[in-house]
Amino acid sequence: MSEQDNRPYWEKPEFFKAKAKKEKWGQLAWTLDDFLAIRGIPTDDLKNNPSKTEDELMTAEEIANFLRENQDLINEFTTIQDNDFVKSALLELTHEFASVLKYLKAIGRLPEEFDPEPEKQISLGMKLSDINFEILKEIVQLYEEVVGGDYAKRFRSHDPGKAVKYVVEGPGEWRFGSRLIDSNGRQDVNGKLFLRPHLARDENSNLLNAIRIYFDPNTIEGEEADKLRKEFQYAVNRFLIKKGLEVELPRR
Repeated sequence: MSEQDNRPYWEKPEFFKAKAKKEKWGQLAWTLDDFLAIRGIPTDDLKNNPSKTEDELMTAEEIANFLRENQDLINEFTTIQDNDFVKSALLELTHEFASVLKYLKAIGRLPEEFDPEPEKQISLGMKLSDINFEILKEIVQLYEEVVGGDYAKRFRSHDPGKAVKYVVEGPGEWRFGSRLIDSNGRQDVNGKLFLRPHLARDENSNLLNAIRIYFDPNTIEGEEADKLRKEFQYAVNRFLIKKGLEVELPRR
């Protein structure tokens, strides 16, 4: 039986994790667990959907309205002079707004009116040291849900130790393919999921060994290929942010 943690909530790891997530990505990235960890008041929708983030329970129009309202509030506060409370609130609002914009950009839900560089993407990876078999299984499952194929069932029969060792100590990259069906109904299209070593930097600009997770459509080309790549990258970014495993990779 595990020993009960009697520390105040503000000294527990989950509190710091939720706090760090909000500072980096904004409150729309929070799940029910994050609200509870920081003693916040979650909405009924979050209570009924504990695995969802706030943005997942919002429509595109609701997100756009949320951003417009926050932008209007920032603009209003900017016009107020000689008020220390307003100055402090403005700093917090501005930081939170920037974090939310970055989060929505990373998961592919940033409205065009707030995106000055729609052609650019945010690529997130994870530290090599955080890889384990359960994470690998979830990544493979995510790949199957977003892209297609039938590899997840077969992957679960792999030897956990060998699979992780191959990723961490393997010959440059870990990859596998699955038979997909493209928009023309062809069944011989071979897509590949890649986990490739990559250098990244942490919050203090220290170099670290990371893993880049991406999808190569292989024989699919054009708009269909670009759409699949983006959708999978957005899904990977959301997965890593939810887990608190994300590291930002340099733009290629």
